[in-house]
Amino acid sequence: MRPLRIVFISPFDLGTFGLRCVVARLKRDGHQVHVIYLGDRIIQEVADVSAAELDAAAGLVKELRPDWVGVSVTSLFSHPAAAAVTCKIKECVGDIPILWGGPYPTLMPDICLARAPVDYVCVGEGEETAAEFSAALARGLPVSAIPGIRSRIAEDFRPRPPPRDLDALPPPDLSDDGKTFIDPAGRVQAGEPRLRGTQYATKCSRGCPFRCAYCSNDEIRKRCGSGPALRRRSVAHVMAELRQMIALNPGCESISFWDDNFPCETGWVEEFAAAYRAEIGRPMFFWAHPHTVRERNIQALSRAAPELSVYVGIESGSARTRSDVFLRNETDERICEADRVLSLPNIRKTYDFILEHPWESPTELEETFRLLLKMRRPFQVNMHNLFIFPRTALAERAMNEGRATEDDMVAAILDHPLEAAQKIRWVNGIPAQQTHLRAFWLSLILALGNRHIPAAWLRFLGN
Repeated sequence: MRPLRIVFISPFDLGTFGLRCVVARLKRDGHQVHVIYLGDRIIQEVADVSAAELDAAAGLVKELRPDWVGVSVTSLFSHPAAAAVTCKIKECVGDIPILWGGPYPTLMPDICLARAPVDYVCVGEGEETAAEFSAALARGLPVSAIPGIRSRIAEDFRPRPPPRDLDALPPPDLSDDGKTFIDPAGRVQAGEPRLRGTQYATKCSRGCPFRCAYCSNDEIRKRCGSGPALRRRSVAHVMAELRQMIALNPGCESISFWDDNFPCETGWVEEFAAAYRAEIGRPMFFWAHPHTVRERNIQALSRAAPELSVYVGIESGSARTRSDVFLRNETDERICEADRVLSLPNIRKTYDFILEHPWESPTELEETFRLLLKMRRPFQVNMHNLFIFPRTALAERAMNEGRATEDDMVAAILDHPLEAAQKIRWVNGIPAQQTHLRAFWLSLILALGNRHIPAAWLRFLGN
């Protein structure tokens, strides 16, 4: 099999763990892989890709003359930018095979193929699919029948089950070789952008054991065949990646773990904590669920790093909303116990809440305030409005209740991306509210996140 030249483009997302994993897998097969990172803006804040960015990206692709191009499309918000890049490449380079991959193409391959000039869509995790796709192109064989590939011509689609043994895959590619960053003015900079900053982001696991109604994890699992809900890399596999990263970027000051639920299995956590403390020892960030915050695990992690930043999704202070709307079964008591476990001197706690949704109860904000009053300060509070993403349990419920069609949900983002992004942005101040009563309770909730305001005074105001 002849080695191919492949170009990947990541529009407005420098933290593409999945893309770096695919690149590493293709390099292992001997292919020459280049990655173009577009822009340093957040995708939700990008109204349009500038002409300078598009020209620079298309110019690089034309210069590199790849056998195929992959585009990383991490969410529905990424679609307009990915479509613009794809159109520009088709216009400037010609009829080169273009493959989209990522969570959004996995969930909505039909929308991708219908609303962009993309040739193929990768459904599911892409390492082996991209490897087989490349092998078929190298041999001049059809690619439409490859498991995990959706195309415009193939009538039958075969799902590809996600890989179970993550250690059989190489760690994410971190080398400077073949990496390019294009800034908003269209200026081209060589090198891996993740090695220039003071923070590094990665993942130790894939999947999630929970089935929250607003999340797409469960639907992705259904689309990709059978397999365990949660798969984890070994500690040795993760540590090899972190050692390489620090060797390449000694100025890295902290590590972020973007696993859906980082501190799950006690044995793995304790082994990881010991290795991390001995070899890395930098401040750490991770997400957790109230059910995965266990004293033994958190104690081990708190000893592994000088500082932990832990984000916990609570979503609502209303037990009814958590259970009936968001499909989360944790009780107030379990949430308060998780808060107690996290109340260590070197842990910064942040609690996430979802507001403004069709199923919100009249007393929900007051119940959220009462729940937070039971917790140990200091903590931070993040709040954002619910945005219903297609192909989730909440989307299905909204359609069944006649609240919206799927076309409405897709158009809300594709046709009005900045307006949609505003709805899900975290609230750190008091937003304009429908009523004075809502503003009152929101003010008290946000004030609880300010350690300098006495809780007794806020409790008095709430009575």
